[in-house]
Amino acid sequence: MQRTFKRRGFVSLRHTGLARRPEAPIHRLMTGERAGQIAVIFVSRRNAEDDAGYAGAAAAMGALAAEQPGYCGIVSVRDAEGLGITVSYWADEASAKAWRDNPDHARIRAAGRERWYDSYEVVVAEATRSYDWRRG
Repeated sequence: MQRTFKRRGFVSLRHTGLARRPEAPIHRLMTGERAGQIAVIFVSRRNAEDDAGYAGAAAAMGALAAEQPGYCGIVSVRDAEGLGITVSYWADEASAKAWRDNPDHARIRAAGRERWYDSYEVVVAEATRSYDWRRG
């Protein structure tokens, strides 16, 4: 089951840090020491084409990513105008590169360029520290 959350103008497409438990609250997905992990930051602009196809591909990629060695989590949001930010976390650079080079991921990435995205940018960074906060 895919949930949507509205907060501060953003609509979450998926929070698949616990891919087999999509009902998990966001604080369970974002909690954890990130220092030393590789963050792959994907900023995209969606078009209005083929929403069902996009949703299916996004869910499949979230599930596939969660099965990869070195996967540490993902957080994703998209606003009503199509601007989205997805950050996936990886144990090391080799794991992040292996995900980039995964044939199924490459196939969906090509479909995204062809159908679903007007533009995107990818930034890869190493987390030097992390902290979190939650009410209650």
